Amino acid sequence: MSEGQWQPTPDDPESPNPDPKPRTTAPKEPSTQEALQGLLQLPAAGLIISGQRSKNIALVADGATILVHGPGLAAAIAEIAENDPRVMALLEKVITFGPYGGLLTILFQVTAQIARNHGAPEELTSMGGAVSPEDIISAGGLDPSALIVVPEPSDNGQRQDADSPNI
Repeated sequence: MSEGQWQPTPDDPESPNPDPKPRTTAPKEPSTQEALQGLLQLPAAGLIISGQRSKNIALVADGATILVHGPGLAAAIAEIAENDPRVMALLEKVITFGPYGGLLTILFQVTAQIARNHGAPEELTSMGGAVSPEDIISAGGLDPSALIVVPEPSDNGQRQDADSPNI
């Protein structure tokens, strides 16, 4: 074909080989209630993970309280926001986090994965998208079976040689 002539492209409807993949639309924006529920998961996860790590049952219970009552709380706040433009304007700022929303989201995901890597239960870290340590190692392009795994010391890294004086 000479320059300037029409050439069919795979996504051109007149192309002999049209692109078989259907066009997708942008992902649906979450409702105010859904966004609030997602937002409430952040402190809930933090409280539960902190409570498990510190063996503080009150923190775990606080996080569980937010998870159990979060949907009702989110629904009530969303209903108020639908009837009061001032509340809706405030919620839109809180929910979107302005330009920092993406950063906060990825920080939550990284924190959840690191917590999972160090033994936090899947039930808590999965809301942040965390996967097993083996899966994250594989996702990083490494073969988990080829790695040399050194167990963590049971004395929290405070080993003492027999010849070392007690301090």
